[in-house]
Amino acid sequence: MYLEPTNLSDKGIRKKGGGRKKAIALDTTLVQAVKDLVAPHTLGDPMRPLLWTSKSIRKLEQEINSQGFTISYNVVNRILKSE
Repeated sequence: MYLEPTNLSDKGIRKKGGGRKKAIALDTTLVQAVKDLVAPHTLGDPMRPLLWTSKSIRKLEQEINSQGFTISYNVVNRILKSE
């Protein structure tokens, strides 16, 4: 006996917007704190879109967490890539 697969594209597991909110959405000061921390260590031509920092993502994570935030290096990386 062969059963036809059901079409699950109309049905979702969660409601739209469900799940954990991003750290950036929960704390609006987080992005500015990362920008302030990176600004003195940013290298490159300010007129070009490509800039880089001389600090590692994990060092930035440690410094942000010492300021009272609780985030991982992945969140720091995501913030830097979005800017």
